[in-house]
Amino acid sequence: MNKFNSILKDTIVIGFGNLFSKGIIFFLVPLQTAMMTTSDYGLAEILFNLLNVLIPIFTLGISEAGMRFSIDNANNKKSVFYVITMLPLIGGIVLGLVVLT
Repeated sequence: MNKFNSILKDTIVIGFGNLFSKGIIFFLVPLQTAMMTTSDYGLAEILFNLLNVLIPIFTLGISEAGMRFSIDNANNKKSVFYVITMLPLIGGIVLGLVVLT
């Protein structure tokens, strides 16, 4: 039963993290698109969907993994923090270079 409680707690923490990030997007998209024309909105939607596909690939899903491993007390929190901050940064730079070219 202890393993079940641990899995349930981890699932709830990850679920809240995903819920809050989706909520922020839900409220920011109307603000960003209020002054756009229909064609601009279509282009923004295509770019938004493309980035939703590419970001997990370039960051290797490290944010979810970092959240999962930061829950455990046995892990070295400094190394987990370093990996979950540096790898998305490097991936973002690579993604930025790909988009700019």
